[in-house]
Amino acid sequence: MDTGTGADLLAASGDLPMVGADLAGGPPDLASDLRGPPGYPYPRVNEVVPSFSGVSANEYVELIGADHDIDLTGWSLHQETSTGILRLLVNLGGLTLPRGGYVLITNDVGLFSVMADLTYVGGTAGKLAQAGGAIALFDAKGSQVDSLGWGTAKGAYVEGTAAADPGDFSCSRIPDGADTGDNHADAQKATPTPRTANHL
Repeated sequence: MDTGTGADLLAASGDLPMVGADLAGGPPDLASDLRGPPGYPYPRVNEVVPSFSGVSANEYVELIGADHDIDLTGWSLHQETSTGILRLLVNLGGLTLPRGGYVLITNDVGLFSVMADLTYVGGTAGKLAQAGGAIALFDAKGSQVDSLGWGTAKGAYVEGTAAADPGDFSCSRIPDGADTGDNHADAQKATPTPRTANHL
């Protein structure tokens, strides 16, 4: 699939608001799941874009910070694929998630790679499936800290029930970091907002 240019992709998004202004091995064993209501001192998977503007390479995962800076050395992101396979997406070593701030992890090609804090090798096909999947955040001890699933996902990386299939939009926690323990209640199909507050 043609990855196009950033300007072409944004112009082709049609019914989406312009986002250009916003652009400036297997999983470890599941241990304690620290999810809870917003405001708890742990980071969250705030937003996942499995595809944007019809281009599979245009994908990203955004984390939102807790009430203190967090050194992500030893932390990792894992994914549930569309076929239910659990696998490592990327290690987060060397990054710091600032208090209340964002970290953006993207495919190594595609529209959003220019603003990434970290990229993974996904190529033009990408690694995140629109129809269903999930992202889980693990800390340096191998404990699952948070996860967000959408569409047909039903595995260990889904909290409660999966959020709706976001299509060419974003699976976004609204408000930022919302976490009642049920992905369907917390996340909605929304406009992609990398590094800025989520909104419909």
